[in-house]
Amino acid sequence: MKTNKLIPLNNLYLILSISAITLLAFVLRFIDIEKTGGMWHDEVVTYIVASKNNILEIINISSPRPLYYLILHYWIKFWGSSDFAMRMLSLLFGVFTVPVMYFAAAELHKTVNSGITEKTSLPGITAALLTAVNSFFIYYSQEIRQYALLGLICALSAFMLLRFINKPGRKNFILLLAVNFIFILTHFISTIFIFFEFMFLIIYFRASGQFKYYEKINFKKYILIASVCALPFLTILISKFINSCIYSKSNIMNSFEFYYFDYQSIFMVFQNWFSPIITGAYNNVPHFLEFFIKNLNIGKVIFIVLPVFLCFISLFNAVLSEKKSFKPIHIIFLTPFCFLLLDYILSLLNTYVIISRYTLICLPFILLCIGYGIVKFENKLIKGSIITLLIGINLFFLVLSPASAPRIARTDGQQILKNTLAGLSLCGDDIVIAQRSGDLSKNYLGINVKKHSMSSFLSRKNVNLLIGNQSAKKVHISNAEEIFKNYLSYGSYTDSFENYFIENFYKNLESGRYFVLVHNTDVANHKPASLASIVRDENLYKKESVEFMIYSKLTGDFFNLANKHLELVDIRKNKPWIVSVFKKKGTKNSSIKLRN
Repeated sequence: MKTNKLIPLNNLYLILSISAITLLAFVLRFIDIEKTGGMWHDEVVTYIVASKNNILEIINISSPRPLYYLILHYWIKFWGSSDFAMRMLSLLFGVFTVPVMYFAAAELHKTVNSGITEKTSLPGITAALLTAVNSFFIYYSQEIRQYALLGLICALSAFMLLRFINKPGRKNFILLLAVNFIFILTHFISTIFIFFEFMFLIIYFRASGQFKYYEKINFKKYILIASVCALPFLTILISKFINSCIYSKSNIMNSFEFYYFDYQSIFMVFQNWFSPIITGAYNNVPHFLEFFIKNLNIGKVIFIVLPVFLCFISLFNAVLSEKKSFKPIHIIFLTPFCFLLLDYILSLLNTYVIISRYTLICLPFILLCIGYGIVKFENKLIKGSIITLLIGINLFFLVLSPASAPRIARTDGQQILKNTLAGLSLCGDDIVIAQRSGDLSKNYLGINVKKHSMSSFLSRKNVNLLIGNQSAKKVHISNAEEIFKNYLSYGSYTDSFENYFIENFYKNLESGRYFVLVHNTDVANHKPASLASIVRDENLYKKESVEFMIYSKLTGDFFNLANKHLELVDIRKNKPWIVSVFKKKGTKNSSIKLRN
């Protein structure tokens, strides 16, 4: 009786090859996994959610993408909440992606070579190697976020898609649907990606004349069931998109407002995908291509231009090698292409912003195409040279460069803030305020204080303190940029804001206790005095983040008010943090009256 074994166990070369590449992936992802700066803002927020005791609360907060948070929750229960332990979870997701990419590429090769007898797949080895040394994958395999898991599930989706094409049947189709359901639970934006995946799968069935056969396994019925299951997530996706970017009863700022975008941002995505040098991991670099060309040097040619060029010619070779008819390789290419194109169009329309990390969902499919394209070169010298150059350039930079993906410092690290606050002897009677709530994690910083965040002033409840009652009634996502102009250009704080400070901070502070202003210069990145000139320059104003300018003004206003009513006892600077410590003295200003 024949058995269908995924891995021929007697093929020692195959096992050793996959094991060696997987081990390489582990080593590259393990380099400097302990970040001296600690967790950054988004990681802290993720940890705060995952560390909650109530599972239903975790699901409620993290929905509609709860999977990673739930996995991290139980991971913390078993392995603890140290930075190292939590980063190891993402590392393992990143490492497991490598063998999955091997089998996905092997299945892709079978779609055009159905009679293949080789026990080891060259496209599989190529795709696994490209994944193992890919700096973008490595970077997010060290981050306490869902992106490494997203890459793994995307690779599994590609594998099951190609497996189903090669061996159609109810079992493989149900497994494909199950993987994609997990995909949606990892990040709801994958709903769009899956839509394109199945759209091109149906086109392939039609083009190949196999649709009637697939109808025998009730393909339409399962597609209908899957669509019904996906509908709630699609509804949530559309709702969140509208609520974040177009109109919201609660939000007054576009959720993507603080991200920069221009038509050149897409080139930075390609650099991060294909080269070992990561740029703009947290925000896009303005006029990236112009800046890149202006500062072009031999190092950038070798480590950026060359690998990007090699990846693109391999990508084109993969697509054009099967130009006679619509093949599975076209599904693998067109799915991420259409997803990225939609993101780009929405970004041009100012309703969404492409950020490199949001495009990681595309990378497994793209690397499968590149690996396939390399192997499809008929000239062995060209084929070998491309593989050697891509792997060699990436490995050289990863191992020897202090700016390689595993060694890049995370922005606004919480360990740096913890070190900056050390020695202050803060307690529950003290008040600490920062720009964002995620900058002050009790669990991480180990301090029990009265925490406040300036982000609360961007809620409908408190925004009137900044722009007045009349403007607060009118402000919404589409006009916030215009309405906040007057506030940002005003040279001082208002009487109502001073009254708020006295009532909510000064009067709640005991004598001898501290008011600590935490200033993240990566977020509040403008000097208050410069805001008026930015507002007057319409072109400059449109390029700047209004939210970050508001944080800059709020930080300046809080400093001036604290300096007026309290005693400044210390200023501590540790980039990107500036911590200003104020103390309430005895009876000083004890009879402060509210301003009319």
